[in-house]
Amino acid sequence: MNEYYQARKQYIGPVARDYDRDRNRSPYDRWKWRRERATLSRTLEALGVMDRVLDVPTGTGRFLELLFEGSRRTIGLDLSPDMLMIARHRAEPRGIPLVCAEAECLPFADGTFDLAVSIRFFQHLPPAALEPILRELVRVSSGGLLLQAPLSNPVSPLVRVLAKAARGRFGHGTRRSTQRYFPRSKRELIADLDKWNLVLAAARPVTWRGGQLRLMHIRQGSRPS
Repeated sequence: MNEYYQARKQYIGPVARDYDRDRNRSPYDRWKWRRERATLSRTLEALGVMDRVLDVPTGTGRFLELLFEGSRRTIGLDLSPDMLMIARHRAEPRGIPLVCAEAECLPFADGTFDLAVSIRFFQHLPPAALEPILRELVRVSSGGLLLQAPLSNPVSPLVRVLAKAARGRFGHGTRRSTQRYFPRSKRELIADLDKWNLVLAAARPVTWRGGQLRLMHIRQGSRPS
């Protein structure tokens, strides 16, 4: 069993019910929401044809409509039944299947998808959980993984303290969260990917607060020497 992380049991009950509302409270939150969608849209366009897409964790399904554009065969997967209940109103009109399962053990054969997408997830993963989940997502996807995560820098801890002191005035972030976060620098992430024979193929900036939030394309293979 992977090292326990709080996000496994965090998104149930009222947290799931209020997820979309809580992440649209402030002007910053709404701007960030739009930026995430726009960056994902541009990245998908740049990657070209991706007919089979896995969204994990899909949460409330806020990216399902975008991922489904162009008649893509899309599946949303999440560990939380409560989040999937919220996602249904976005998934059912488009016939998008929703699956309740763990990211550590995906119920799909190798290369089932052309692309896996994972948004706002990896900052919750302790080191022991990171490798097996990365490997699973890359295993089931022939085109690799689009991973959105914050990359920390020397001033990140100070910015997070200031954001907490502002009590969410500049975004949901740390206002009420009791979760643990495991931020990584770009150098640390690339070092881990090298160990696991994965490569950071491309990265696009999304927003900045306590670290550069980036949408990164990760795939199998080693970096050129």
